[in-house]
Amino acid sequence: MEEASADAFHTEALKQTLKHHFKDPKTRASDDAARMTAHVLEIMTREATLRAGKVAEASNDICIRQEHVEKILPLLMLDFS
Repeated sequence: MEEASADAFHTEALKQTLKHHFKDPKTRASDDAARMTAHVLEIMTREATLRAGKVAEASNDICIRQEHVEKILPLLMLDFS
């Protein structure tokens, strides 16, 4: 399997997204926290793609559709909580 680039999720964009959701406007995410968050998001994205792909394959579909993702999301969220 080909290695994904380190910039699968841009850390600066991620830091801005996190900042948008912080209650206190003075709260900031460190570079390390942003990199770790990006890494977890990359793992979750890969896992979601693999699981949805298996559901699509079982349905004899050649591409992943929204309904395939919807089927795997509840368990994926439990697995990552």
